[in-house]
Amino acid sequence: SERLADAFHSETPRLLGDLSEAVAQRDFARAARIAHNIKGSAFYIRSERMAEDAGGLENACDAADEAGVQRHLGALRLSIADWMAAH
Repeated sequence: SERLADAFHSETPRLLGDLSEAVAQRDFARAARIAHNIKGSAFYIRSERMAEDAGGLENACDAADEAGVQRHLGALRLSIADWMAAH
């Protein structure tokens, strides 16, 4: 599990950058794929909060709900930052 945490630390900043770029370009299909990837990683590192935030973002992207996308993206950034600070 330490290896998974290390991988999450190294991969997530890039994924968040890609996610932010996709949202800025209104490429919700790409953003949903990235959110899905983060959701899977969150389950591996046992962060239910992060998984819920990523799942909410994925659903908002699938619905092209821009307000929901922004809300869930903010929540996901916060849950990732909190997890990173604690691990």
